[in-house]
Amino acid sequence: MRSVTIESFGETRDERRIVLIRITNGNGMRLELLNLGATVRSIVVPDREGVMTDVALGFDSVKAYEADPLYIGSTLGRVAGRIRDARYAIDSREYFLAQNDHPHHRNGGAKSPLSKKVWNYTLLEEGNGVVFNVRSHDGHLSSPLQNRSFSLPHFTIFYESE
Repeated sequence: MRSVTIESFGETRDERRIVLIRITNGNGMRLELLNLGATVRSIVVPDREGVMTDVALGFDSVKAYEADPLYIGSTLGRVAGRIRDARYAIDSREYFLAQNDHPHHRNGGAKSPLSKKVWNYTLLEEGNGVVFNVRSHDGHLSSPLQNRSFSLPHFTIFYESE
């Protein structure tokens, strides 16, 4: 039987509530997600001998995620990867980004990247998954994008075996 449960995971430094969303299927597979950075905290699946094993890297506290410089399990953005010299051009207009990987820009920057935002979430009506959503305002991290709402595809577990 598939299920989705929600429990408190803690609070951020500025007292925002972080929740752990646990999605399970009838075979014991489990996916754990956080609304902080729309983060994958844990993926538990059977190994070749059928022993349930966590195959994802994750932390046990909000404090550890806030301090994490490597974006473990988190959603990257507004860009993923490195932008050379922390600048780029669109239609002959040049944009400058924060140099958080001097002299380059990496994975959305150090100040409020999507990986550190608290995302909204909606449980699927079928009761077997979740969709994350966050708003990023115009000029956020020096980006020319207008007010944008970023949504991730829903997370569910479909694999079933005997």
